[in-house]
This record gives sequence, C-alpha cells and structure tokens, in this order.
Amino acid sequence: MKLIFRIPIVLLKSTRGRRINILDESVVNFIVLPNDCDLYFHMNNARYTNIAVLGRVHHLGKVGIIKPLLKRRWFPIIFASETIHIKPIRPFKKYTLKTKMLTWDEKYWYFEHLFEIKGKIHAINMTMGVMVYKGKIVPLDKVAEVIGLTIDPPILPGGVKKWKELHENIKRQYKQ
Repeated sequence: MKLIFRIPIVLLKSTRGRRINILDESVVNFIVLPNDCDLYFHMNNARYTNIAVLGRVHHLGKVGIIKPLLKRRWFPIIFASETIHIKPIRPFKKYTLKTKMLTWDEKYWYFEHLFEIKGKIHAINMTMGVMVYKGKIVPLDKVAEVIGLTIDPPILPGGVKKWKELHENIKRQYKQ
C-alpha cells in the first residue's frame, strides 16, 4: 500500500479512542507489505523514515493539534532524521510503531520512533524539525501558545543534544 493511502487510515485511527498529552506515547500497528521491501527482502531503509512520518501524523492527531496547525497553514518540516537499524523487519511481519515527542526548544521539536515486534526494538528513528509558514520558521513558543501548551519542555537528552549540535555544524559547514 502506498503511503498516500496509509495517511487517511492513520488519521482515522488517530481520531479513535482517548486523546493523549503531547509528551505521551502514541502507538499504531502496521504490517510490512511487499512494496515496503527492498531486494534483500526486508523493509527498505527509506521506508522507516516514511513510516515515522505516519507516526508523527498519528501522534499529532491523538494530541488533537492537527486542525489548529493546518488552519494557520503551519507545516512540520524535517531538519534531520536518523534511523538506527537493529534487526530487519521481514515481509508480512506485523510491527508496532511507538512515537513520542521527546522535547522542543525555541526552534526545533524532537520525536523518537520505536519500531517493535513483540516488544523487541528493531529500529529507532530520531527526528528533529521545525514548523514553517510561507517558507519561514514559526517560533515554537508561538506554536505552543496556539495549541494551548502550558508546560515547559523536558530537558533535551544528552545524546539528542549532541546529535543536534552535529547536524547544525554540518549545516553551517555547507551553508553558502
């Protein structure tokens, strides 16, 4: 199934059941379809990143903030994404995607995505991004105000802080 067809399904799933808080974990189940696989008969490396998008859509839907963001035409854009592959996920395997917003700062939001089968992690995707309106970054304190977020962000985990610094240094190196 193409991702374009999975998006409405994930959005529908996000409206079912109870709402979650922004720092809660959202959980959605998938199955590895043949078009998710590469020549080695396991889920393609790029597909993890694509499925992580679905995890964020599901998470934001469960939190209930998709409508206010779309109303203002604010869109989440990825600054950096990294996947750590631990074990391959084979065709037709059912897996669970657990998505959690780790924290945010003045510019970036940070998500963790765990790809699990029977409670065992097969891959971890970390994503850092921004909110954008007409090509300009929307400060996250403004986003927080609009969505009614009144809590302070959790402290940026040490490994994520180093990852952020690495990506910002690489960006500076190549920025012209």
